[in-house]
Amino acid sequence: MSDTALKDLQTILRGQLGDDLIVENYKTKNLLPPGENYGSKIISVHAIIKRHGKSNEHEDLYLIAKLPPTSQFQREMFDSPFTFRKEIFMYDKILKYYRQLEIESGDELSDISPVYYGSRLSMNTNVDFDDDAAILLENLKVRGYYSVERKIGFDLAHAQLAIKAMARFHALGMATKEKDPEFFDILKKKSKCLEFKGAEVWANILQERLQEIADDPEISQYYEACVKVAQLGDEKAWTAIPTEPWSTIIHSDFWANNILFHKNNGTDKPDDIKFVDYQNYLFLSPLRELTFFLGSGLNHETTDHINDMIDLYYFNLIEKLKKLNCNVDLYSRESFDEKIKEDGQIEFVHCLYMMKIVTMDIAADDPDAHDIRSLMEKPRSGKNYQNRLRDLVINFDKQGWLIK
Repeated sequence: MSDTALKDLQTILRGQLGDDLIVENYKTKNLLPPGENYGSKIISVHAIIKRHGKSNEHEDLYLIAKLPPTSQFQREMFDSPFTFRKEIFMYDKILKYYRQLEIESGDELSDISPVYYGSRLSMNTNVDFDDDAAILLENLKVRGYYSVERKIGFDLAHAQLAIKAMARFHALGMATKEKDPEFFDILKKKSKCLEFKGAEVWANILQERLQEIADDPEISQYYEACVKVAQLGDEKAWTAIPTEPWSTIIHSDFWANNILFHKNNGTDKPDDIKFVDYQNYLFLSPLRELTFFLGSGLNHETTDHINDMIDLYYFNLIEKLKKLNCNVDLYSRESFDEKIKEDGQIEFVHCLYMMKIVTMDIAADDPDAHDIRSLMEKPRSGKNYQNRLRDLVINFDKQGWLIK
């Protein structure tokens, strides 16, 4: 285990805020309990800063620092040097480009992600990556942002806002592809998939998940169809070049812990949304992301509205593309409906793995708390897991996303 800690905060911040910034002091603490993040160590930072040569007034700066994961196993599994570089490129280049696209089109919505305060891969110029790597972001929780309870899933109001924001994010990638193909080629290269490791282990985990379907009398009738469709979600599905026109940059880790919401005082409905944790973004079909979210992210009641949310996504995608002055004739509803069936079938395995992650109860003293592979290999996770697995299978069958 590595004892990663945030060092020399001032140097990172000066890259974004200017050389006159002085960090008087700062305190850090772990932000997330075990089981809520695997690809990094997340800490909160409260810094006291001031500006050299200006007033002596101190400012409070509340940040999130993303540091390398503490175990060597995690670093190897998530290839930390690769994923940190990838995520930094998203915050430093892609999101800034997307923002400018919206400003130029007159569609100045709130930022889709928290404020980026800088990053580094090492404090040593002769080292590519080490324990001192860090990505600094605004701490949205200070402003009242929150996550949906992953074990339960998204209710209708939160799911609708997530779908709209997803369509916006996807449309920005599609607009970049149309308006600046040279830059989009760079994005495609930066969106390379993490190398797939431990294929045999993950194949065994998949067989355990499928066996749980076979053993459940409520969904055992779908077992053969699930086995057939599971064959489509292999390693090649993550590296294959998507067919046009349905391609863009997708977040590719679109689940409860990576989506933050805000509510105004006195209302139960969310009024803003932010995405975080971009280490896995990919050049793929946007409907892969949509079907993954519909399969793994919704609570039981919201699954009754899947068709409405598919319509909501398509409407918002087309409207956003129009605002960005793109050719929407490329994206017919007929081709959309064909593609969503194809992508839903591919995403079944992804959803199946995710059911375990979103329903796990993990004790702080569990020696496997940071080992996602060991956690996935543990026995089934109780009634909540069973119910959400049933929802996944039954709703994929209703949508025609299983193979009979």
